Amino acid sequence: MKHLFNLSLLLLALLLPATASAYDFEVDGIYYNISSNNTVEVTYRDTNYNSYSVDVTIPSAVAFNNHAYVVTAIGDSAFYNSHIYSVTIPEYVTSIGNAAFYGCMTSITCLSKTPPSIHNSFDYDPNSNFLYPNIDGEIGYFTVLYVPEDAYNAYCESPMSSFFDYVVVIGGELEETPEPSVSIVVRGYDVSVQIDAEEGSTVYVRYDIISASGLYTQETWWDGYDGHFNYESDYDRYYLVIYAFAISDGKLPSQLVRYESPLIDGHTYDQEPSPMFRGDVNKDGRVNIEDLTELIDILLQGKSISDYPTVDVDGDKIVTISDVTVLIDFLLGGAEYFTVNGVNFTMIRVPAGTFMMGATEEQGSDANSWEKPVHEVTLSNSYLIGETEVTQELWLAVMGTNPSRHEGSYQKPVENVSWLDCQEFISRLNELTGLSFRLPTEAEWEFAARGGDRSKGYKYAGSDNVNDVAWYQGNTPSVGLDGLGSTQRVATKAPNELFLYDMSGNVDEWVWDYFDYYTSEPQINPSVSESNFGHTYRGGSWYGGANVARVSYRFFRDSTFKRGTMGLRLAL
Repeated sequence: MKHLFNLSLLLLALLLPATASAYDFEVDGIYYNISSNNTVEVTYRDTNYNSYSVDVTIPSAVAFNNHAYVVTAIGDSAFYNSHIYSVTIPEYVTSIGNAAFYGCMTSITCLSKTPPSIHNSFDYDPNSNFLYPNIDGEIGYFTVLYVPEDAYNAYCESPMSSFFDYVVVIGGELEETPEPSVSIVVRGYDVSVQIDAEEGSTVYVRYDIISASGLYTQETWWDGYDGHFNYESDYDRYYLVIYAFAISDGKLPSQLVRYESPLIDGHTYDQEPSPMFRGDVNKDGRVNIEDLTELIDILLQGKSISDYPTVDVDGDKIVTISDVTVLIDFLLGGAEYFTVNGVNFTMIRVPAGTFMMGATEEQGSDANSWEKPVHEVTLSNSYLIGETEVTQELWLAVMGTNPSRHEGSYQKPVENVSWLDCQEFISRLNELTGLSFRLPTEAEWEFAARGGDRSKGYKYAGSDNVNDVAWYQGNTPSVGLDGLGSTQRVATKAPNELFLYDMSGNVDEWVWDYFDYYTSEPQINPSVSESNFGHTYRGGSWYGGANVARVSYRFFRDSTFKRGTMGLRLAL
């Protein structure tokens, strides 16, 4: 029986992994073999499965049986298939053995002043995910320190070839490679990606393509960037997400950067005509004295009227001397024209004045409590306000991208923009023009929506009939996002008394102010620069009911909030 027992032990020993070895002692959960009188190496335990914590710091020296040992090596298979995520290697380690970290998803920090020799220590299967930087901001599971490639090849039985840069071995303190910068310029399907990085560094890029609905993602693997970026999308409308990091020789990898493009729209509308405005009798895109001359000529000579929307200035469905009077009043009031990167837009002057702000009598039972009390507001200075909401065309000309979710025309208002996005747009517009555009204050917006000093006291901006002046839930065609409806081209409904379009409906318009409750005291040039609420928006949208298209309706959202109903109108 004794011989049979000894034979069983021998067979069991033969079945153990060849890399398994006995250890001389254990300190704080790390196993060591004595190499000499004064040195030890970290060694393999009988099994590493679940035997180490997620973070391991190997000490410079350990004590055992009243004797001190310096740790100089990481032995063969020392952490083979263990579940550690990070290891700190002490400064006197000069050798890392075969398969020492095989199968580990490990970030390694090496404090050695001289890069240790490496003997096929890592699992570098190019199909293993841990060779790739992950998308949560880490540069891969391996952040191993830097040695020259020739030294690495000399010590490794199977060099990583094209994946070499993913394994870096630190000798002492190294600086980090600067982050690359990513820019994406989008115009229709014309997409330009530029990645700039430290000279001499190698840049690695991954991209994801997310469908416009956000439900589907098309992913890619990491690849080198050589100054050109090519990709293909399976979607007509999508977002492009770029991930990139850089590695310079002798430096740590940079942090991972992520950049998401605005919506890329496969439809192009570059040749689309500009909208036609009432009073633009000669259809040159501007309303000026030439239109007045043309209108008088039409009336005196009985010329044929080919387009009522531009000639019927007062909107009463017939062309009479009344249209001439209204056009003269408009021209005397003043409109100013601006051009940025080839795109024209018009601002209408609103004279200074005093009005009653809030839920005035014509607002009726639709009014909410936060639209009250009605109070007197004086605007002591005239100002300019956009004839229309900012269009996708204008946003694209300034920002180089189009964030809008509603396709079909660049003459639709831009949407899917937050209050903070609007501030960035305005900042760039001001850089391009040298002017000081801004969002209107809430009081400026409401005074203009009511028609300023020409107000006729309408419930909506220009009419008591919402269908005359607004695109809203009740008349928007059931197309677009989820079949619910969509924005419409600007200036396709009647303007208000100041010749401002879409002050009711189409898109909600951010204003400058934070939201706060009204008081009954008279105010002069009010503006709310802080409150416990978000920023205010006005006007209603294609998605809202008639009750939110009223001139006194107001609500608020956080400054980062964006969706396909949120747009803006400029002031100056």
